[in-house]
Amino acid sequence: MRVLLVGYSSIAQRRVLPALAHVDEIQKIDIATSNRSLKAPYSEAKPGNVYYDYVDGIAQSDAELVYISTINSSHERLARLALEKKKHVIVDKPATLSADATEELVQLAEKNSLLFAESTVYLSHARITALRQQLRKLGCSPTHIVSQFSFPALPAENFRWKKEYGGGALWDLGHY
Repeated sequence: MRVLLVGYSSIAQRRVLPALAHVDEIQKIDIATSNRSLKAPYSEAKPGNVYYDYVDGIAQSDAELVYISTINSSHERLARLALEKKKHVIVDKPATLSADATEELVQLAEKNSLLFAESTVYLSHARITALRQQLRKLGCSPTHIVSQFSFPALPAENFRWKKEYGGGALWDLGHY
């Protein structure tokens, strides 16, 4: 299988690429990025082509699966393009910014027998793993766990502070 990673976000670099590198069935990972300083090979594991435009990457890559890791407000448009090109799609949370858009993309995927999925990469966060280990060690099987989430100290220009880009607590933290 060939994969196209659309967006070279921090989460894609720290979580998605390392995870993809360990999947034996994946032979090549292309990247579509706006970062013109990124050159191929961008990693030792399964390097592919680099496209310097998201839309060009979706149109030109021979990948069967597209993983979208861009600002939240662009997810819907890019997912639609990939589904229309008959590619399976996984999108960082939130996949879309409305229930109607989600339903429309699900129907498009179903019509073409394609995968359309939302990814929440922090389900395998090191702290969750440590919590599970500690609970097992204590012989504890909780029925209710309360968590509190917050943003790290991000620069003011980060999209997570901008509602028009799909930022804010609802879109970035509500899934957890």
